Amino acid sequence: MVGAETSRRFYTNIGVIMYTLSHRGFSRVRSIYRVIYRYFDVGGSYTIFYGYPRPRISSPIPTYFMDPPYNRGKVFRVGARLVQNPVVLYINLDSDCLKEDLITESVENVMNGDSLLYFTVPLTATEFLDAYRVSVYRIFEELKLLQNLQYPSYTIVVGVRKLFLSTDYTPWSIEPLVAIDTSADAVRVRNDTCIDTIPREITGFGKVLMDILAKKLTYKLVSKGVLKQGQGVQILYEGDRG
Repeated sequence: MVGAETSRRFYTNIGVIMYTLSHRGFSRVRSIYRVIYRYFDVGGSYTIFYGYPRPRISSPIPTYFMDPPYNRGKVFRVGARLVQNPVVLYINLDSDCLKEDLITESVENVMNGDSLLYFTVPLTATEFLDAYRVSVYRIFEELKLLQNLQYPSYTIVVGVRKLFLSTDYTPWSIEPLVAIDTSADAVRVRNDTCIDTIPREITGFGKVLMDILAKKLTYKLVSKGVLKQGQGVQILYEGDRG
């Protein structure tokens, strides 16, 4: 791990967006922000709360309240508009798999020019995973792309800001969509061995959210010429049957 003083001199222009839909996640802002600030010179930084009701505790950094709530994918578009730094670090405060070394490794990878996008993906074993495998990951396997995105949840996302401003999103996710718009050689995925959970506030909505993501993903692949329109219709039909 790079020494704190060296990294703080070198890693500049980092925007930080920490997001959560729970009061528990919101209460972690201060401690997680201290870790980030220890290693990096932080530019713009915000907490985005996309749950309901709003927490009554204070935050050490400005807070943006999503209205309407429960749109995780929109967090990335809003976050990229809130900060002006060329690289943005997104932290999922609801994840049980946040670790100091994962944060530094993710940021270093993008800032060193090794990638434009870096995802840290934890293990999940819920109805979200079942729906993801049937609706979304099946597309990746069939087309042999993004096969390292094996799980539907993300702990850390780091990327070039402009990528999040020009990509569609769904209520659950932007990550697969922004990855499709980026050269495969510029996307890095770390599949973490930590077992994570999906916030209870959205438990039970896995199939609906993954079906929306699969449709948006298919339309994007058709528009980019990766799929023919007839193939896209067939993929969605098979997903509905699954």
